Amino acid sequence: MKSEIGNRKSEIGEWTAAGLCGAVWGAALARTLALEFHSPFFFGPVGAFAGALLGLGSALLLIWHTRLTAVDLLPLLLPLADLLDGNFHPWRGPVLLLGSLILTWLLFHAKAQSRQETTLSPAILLPPSPAPLLPLSPPLLLAFL
Repeated sequence: MKSEIGNRKSEIGEWTAAGLCGAVWGAALARTLALEFHSPFFFGPVGAFAGALLGLGSALLLIWHTRLTAVDLLPLLLPLADLLDGNFHPWRGPVLLLGSLILTWLLFHAKAQSRQETTLSPAILLPPSPAPLLPLSPPLLLAFL
């Protein structure tokens, strides 16, 4: 009984953390769209909320459809630096948004690759045998020295 409650709390915490990471990313996307592209919709609270909701939904879908955990989505918090800083610096928002997506993709790719390596048989994982070296004659060997 206690383990079921612990698992349920762990799942709720996982989903909450993933949703928070996605919401931060979505809010940063709304800020970037408002400041970089002068989109009037995202200047208001409705646009900021819509961006955060879009990011939240994306992160939850990502957790649901893949084997990623909330820890794997932590790079999505990178744009938080842009949100918390009151000053506007061109290109900082888009760079942090794209960088966080790239880091998240790299974590997903590394996790998928490690999962694939563990499912392969050990014979497949052996490195290929080195190609036979061409016999070097002594004069040719001296040319390389």
